[in-house]
Amino acid sequence: IRVFTQLQSGIENGRNGGPRLTDDDRLELHQAFVDFKFGQENNSVILRLGRHEMDLGAGRLISSGEGLNVKRSFDGARLIWKTRRWTTNAQLDKLTSVKVGLFNDVPNQELTYWGIGTTRMRPKRHGGESVFYIGLDRKRGIFDQGAGREIRQTFGFRSFSQYSQFDYNLDAFLQLGRFHTLNRTSNIRAWAFSSDAGYVLNHSHIKPRLGLRADITSGDRNPNDDVLQTFNPLLPGTTYSDTIGLIGAPNSIGFFPNLRLLPLRGITTTFGPAFFWRESTRDGIYSINVAPLRTGQLSTARYVGVQPSARVDWLIQRHWSYTLIVSGFGTGGFLKETPPGKATSYVTTWVTFKF
Repeated sequence: IRVFTQLQSGIENGRNGGPRLTDDDRLELHQAFVDFKFGQENNSVILRLGRHEMDLGAGRLISSGEGLNVKRSFDGARLIWKTRRWTTNAQLDKLTSVKVGLFNDVPNQELTYWGIGTTRMRPKRHGGESVFYIGLDRKRGIFDQGAGREIRQTFGFRSFSQYSQFDYNLDAFLQLGRFHTLNRTSNIRAWAFSSDAGYVLNHSHIKPRLGLRADITSGDRNPNDDVLQTFNPLLPGTTYSDTIGLIGAPNSIGFFPNLRLLPLRGITTTFGPAFFWRESTRDGIYSINVAPLRTGQLSTARYVGVQPSARVDWLIQRHWSYTLIVSGFGTGGFLKETPPGKATSYVTTWVTFKF
């Protein structure tokens, strides 16, 4: 039997419009669960009950939101079955609702998700494959097509591996379901593909890694028909748009060439621009919390913008590390035609102590 607790405090000041849900949670019980474990390490079943974090794969669907000011947690039950090469998870959870105040976060009655998935590890390739199913019931989903109850089924596949010089991560998702508004019921038909691959030049002492990350998620073709084609990334982190998190995943094409260098011992630097387009010019753009940012009905422009960034990670020693990120966002035709379309600068830095 294992009991685990964790506190969290995230404070925000000075933002126009006030803090977002991912910005401010003064003091809260972030995790509090009990594990009942049966069996040995290489063949065990764990039943987890309570409030806990959850990360699925690369964080494109379910993530604790590392990098957000307030990390995400869930209230519910999780079953974990581990064998030598297989890990199977099944869960039923509600998103923990962040509320202003102290120790008053509660399960969000508006959002419930459930699912099951399994991963087969391939130790020789330092990788594996995963298949999974996730169900989502959101009492009030808002899209460019309208607002209503969203019941969505997501089927996914992931393959990942790391060789001496080459590494990759591939994700594919298909979504089906129903979207109920006051006027009609629409069928959900959405999809997404994501890839992140890199090649390391080991013969150089700075070990440059040439990387390319690409994402494409479906957008709605016609806001007036009875089919909703906007992809819902469910509860992701900032995987689709890096730590700045200005652009969410729905109706997006992202292209991220990057270069990683190891100039000094313990220091890693990463540079590169991220380019964004709308997948469908009839749909808008969304935030990382799947809320509409701009309607797609006022412009036919596809190009959203470019986000150049530089990141430095310094492993000072075993317990201490330092991170610095400098980013900018240059607006494209779509944002300029649906103002405001101002450029944005972004700097973040933090020190981490682990023990």
